[in-house]
Amino acid sequence: MKNSIIVADFDSLKAYLKFSVSEEYRQVVKEFNNLYTFLMVQCIYISCKELKTGWSYRIMHGNTYAENKNKHHRFIPLKSMHHYKKNLIVLFQELEDIQAHECYQFSSNLTERLSREIEACYEASSVSKEESIKVEITNFLTKEIQKAFNDPELTVEQIRSANNYLDSEGVLGLSIRIPQNRVAEGVSFCDNTDKINSLFDVYNVANHLQNMGMEAVLPLPLADRTIFTHPPSNLQCTIGVDFSFLSERNQLISEYLDLDKRIRPLVFSLIKFTKMQSINKSSRVNLLSSFSYIFMILHFLMNVIKTPLIPNLQKEINGCESLYCNYNNVANGLVRINFKNKIQTVDIRYHSCIHIINNPPADGYNNNKINNKTIWNSSNNDNVGTLFLGLLQYYSKIFNYKMIWIGSNNACQFEKFDLKDWQDSPVWIQDPFIPQRNIARTSKYHPPIEVTRTFAVALKKLKNGDSYSDICEMKL
Repeated sequence: MKNSIIVADFDSLKAYLKFSVSEEYRQVVKEFNNLYTFLMVQCIYISCKELKTGWSYRIMHGNTYAENKNKHHRFIPLKSMHHYKKNLIVLFQELEDIQAHECYQFSSNLTERLSREIEACYEASSVSKEESIKVEITNFLTKEIQKAFNDPELTVEQIRSANNYLDSEGVLGLSIRIPQNRVAEGVSFCDNTDKINSLFDVYNVANHLQNMGMEAVLPLPLADRTIFTHPPSNLQCTIGVDFSFLSERNQLISEYLDLDKRIRPLVFSLIKFTKMQSINKSSRVNLLSSFSYIFMILHFLMNVIKTPLIPNLQKEINGCESLYCNYNNVANGLVRINFKNKIQTVDIRYHSCIHIINNPPADGYNNNKINNKTIWNSSNNDNVGTLFLGLLQYYSKIFNYKMIWIGSNNACQFEKFDLKDWQDSPVWIQDPFIPQRNIARTSKYHPPIEVTRTFAVALKKLKNGDSYSDICEMKL
């Protein structure tokens, strides 16, 4: 049946699975804590090759279902009003070519040509030329911030893609770091009664930046950050206190970027494309940021493609025995954070010893160590062009934005994320260290319709012979 729909009571489904497939259900609970988390972190698209159809599913409250029923004829009436007061799982049938969805098959001529274009564009970029300026700004601000607040323990660090050499034309993100032992003191860090004229007062920080000679200084109190321009370089910067592991996330991303030589050109090309098409937060607020796009790429390479290109660095990996690996540093891996006005303990460990070998020999080479590195075998031979096209195809479907994740399911000791918050968010990019936090929360009221449309048009143009430069400059 075209555009068919199935609705079930979520609690009833849970009870049925617990009874009918008890062993499998226990495995799900053991690994993911509950059925809801399992469904959240799995791909929300189920393919059926025999019928050439696919099913996407959503978990929503009955009230949300009722609102959708009033707007879309596709939603069927429920048998009882009682169901409108419960959580539901709703499955939608999508008639399409499932093989294309799963395999991302493109002609070799197309992918090889696109790979050459992307790699040449990446090599010709001026990303590395600005690194000395960024380091100079960071060092200067560290000294000035320490002096302004009379605190020699404060440091300024680069964050997000600015420190990953992938965003030369963007804003230089900076964070003011507070030592972990000061965070552990707790109460004074959470209680902002002394916020005025402190490090947490963006107007106070803005005043100090002006005294340092910075220009176009603009405090953003809702974001707890301040924007300014560094006069000698004319580079726009943003700075604020690091409340939520921006630097640690940045280091985690850097670790992923170094795993395979295809990843940096892929990330660079997608970020450049989104900026030139004005679907990046650097162009307009409430859009996805470069940071979000990087996590979308890593999710695709880890959890979507049939043969993963990269492992999950926050999960246990067989053979990791290196004393130098960040994952084995338990003492420094459990840290304190202020989240929702509470001091919480968070696990920020990840593997820093992984060395990927593509198409390993069948002689057990994966047991060898290379300079304290742990071998992770991969058989993914997709070129950059294939991966770029696959990204465009996957993220041209809006339901693929509902759960994007690269972290461990047990990343911290927080309660599970709020069901209603997830339901209300058209894009959910899970924080790798704080699973309850949505990195793309600023786009909560703005579904990525413009992004999906741009990706779909770009994919079609590339298939028809257009170049990477053509899609960057296309007008919609």
